[in-house]
Amino acid sequence: MPRKGNGPVGIWTYESDSILIQYCIAYKNKTSEGADDGGGFDLDGGVTNSIIQYCLSYENEGSGFGLFQYAGASPWYNNTIRHCISENDGSVSAAQAAIYVWNSSDDPEQLKDCYIYNNTIYNEKGTFINYAAQSKHLGFKFHNNIFVTKDELITSKESITNPHQLMRICY
Repeated sequence: MPRKGNGPVGIWTYESDSILIQYCIAYKNKTSEGADDGGGFDLDGGVTNSIIQYCLSYENEGSGFGLFQYAGASPWYNNTIRHCISENDGSVSAAQAAIYVWNSSDDPEQLKDCYIYNNTIYNEKGTFINYAAQSKHLGFKFHNNIFVTKDELITSKESITNPHQLMRICY
C-alpha cells in the first residue's frame, strides 16, 4: 500500500445480492496510516442478503470485517457474519478494531439488519467493534460470540446517548 488514502481489502463485494464468502483467509493486508481500509473482508455499499462464514482474518492493518455504506449506494441490509475468526486486526487503520462500521449516507435505514454470531474475536491491538463518526445503523444483532480485547469491547466516534443504539448483545 504505497499510496495515500484508502485501499485495498482482501475480499470484498459491493452493490450485490446473495453473495457467499466462505472458507477464506485474509492476512496482512495493508493501508495508509489512519485510512479506513486495509482489512480482511468487506460488505460494502449496497450489499444485501449476503454471508461471510468460516473465514479467518488476521494481522490486517484494517478491520477484519468492514461493514460499510457509502452515500449514493443502494440500501445495505440483511447481511450475516458467522463462524469466523478475527485475530489482531485493525492495527493501523482508523478502525482499530476487528469489526468497523461506517455509513456516510447519514441515514440508518441505509445500513440495517446485520447478524453477527458464533464468531471468535481476539484483539490485543484494539477493540471488538468500532463505530465510525458516521455509522448510523439499525438492527445489528450479536449472538454467541467470544470477544477478547485489549481495552473496551466497543468504541464509538458517533454521538450516541443510549448505548443500546450501538448494538444489542444477547447471551
